[in-house]
Amino acid sequence: MKFLLVALLFPLTLFANMKGIPRVDLNLDDMKPVITGSLKDVLEIKFDKETLYWERPDDILRPYVHLTIEIPKKSPAKYLTYKDQEYHFELVGKMKKAYLKFSLFDNDSILIDDTTIHFYYTGKKKVHHIDYDCIKYQVKIEGANDLPLTVSCFNDVFGESLELKNILKIVIKIPHWDVNDINILARESDTKRIIIENKNREKKELKISYKMRERKKRLNLALGLGPYQFSFLQEDFEKEVVISPIMLYGNVYLVDEHSFRMFDFFAYNESMFFNNMGLYYAYTMAAAFDGLIKITPLIGLQGINVRNDFKKETFSDLIGPQGFEVTWHHSFGIENYLVGVGMFLSPGQGTDYKNVWIRWGKGFFWELNFLSYRKEKKEIYTKSWGLSVGFPIGSFF
Repeated sequence: MKFLLVALLFPLTLFANMKGIPRVDLNLDDMKPVITGSLKDVLEIKFDKETLYWERPDDILRPYVHLTIEIPKKSPAKYLTYKDQEYHFELVGKMKKAYLKFSLFDNDSILIDDTTIHFYYTGKKKVHHIDYDCIKYQVKIEGANDLPLTVSCFNDVFGESLELKNILKIVIKIPHWDVNDINILARESDTKRIIIENKNREKKELKISYKMRERKKRLNLALGLGPYQFSFLQEDFEKEVVISPIMLYGNVYLVDEHSFRMFDFFAYNESMFFNNMGLYYAYTMAAAFDGLIKITPLIGLQGINVRNDFKKETFSDLIGPQGFEVTWHHSFGIENYLVGVGMFLSPGQGTDYKNVWIRWGKGFFWELNFLSYRKEKKEIYTKSWGLSVGFPIGSFF
């Protein structure tokens, strides 16, 4: 009950930090300043390489670093200007120093009176950062290999409840080329060729490809099969067998990261059967490590049905175990690979229910599962554990 109250009262997304996880390596030695103005020959710039990190203040991931700018003590400049903010110099020995957090993938210059500082990428390595949110759309960028860029993807849906359609927004930031961000709105798979031109009338061609479903299907189903060790006890009837239960998984999309989840575990042989089905409301309550780790509460109800040849009647029970699942997306650096650990617990009086699973895979998935149910008044106890393989069987509506 305490878990249920916490899950209902705090439906929020909690980020462990604002820092993001990049998918490319950036060498600060490849970032070179171009300085114009009266301080050109006496100004010094130093990167604190240990402070290099990636952040997404506006949902678009880009790199930042702490920067120190030094000018001679005799210089009349009192401050520098960056992104409309003033950073005052302080006297340190024979130099005046100013410190700032600098965005390496923006086009903003640093101004000191009549002096302008702008950075350019001079490395030979291709630095095209395509965010994790773009992976499922298979976004690819070709061309402009000498320019660093970052690509972010945002998905939205529109239309009637049973006729939802996807719309994909792709944002491409190209620093060091003096061009505005490229924004693409897409409703179907396509390949686009875009010519970008900077203020010096230099041109480069970008080829952008992506794949997406036009329709947003609300219902997704998967099936699981595999060997399980199953123990069944009801009064004087006892059975322990190796069987292959059938497991059905369902997910009904609601909005954003909210959904209904369904499952059914059905075990049967010639002398007994056991069925466990559940319906749960799920949402992302917490996320960390740039959204790669997510915690999802599972709030709902389950039904239990058991029968054996000795008892000759079906026993049904409605129970309310609550649970959660922790998922690791793009696990081990493998695109679209998912590892999930979850459980349902109901340590109530008279009924004891436990369901614990570890699931991993990409499309097809493996699941290691332990499930037990005990009803003291009816002297019913079942326990099963095993390894199954799951696979999608369709998307509908």
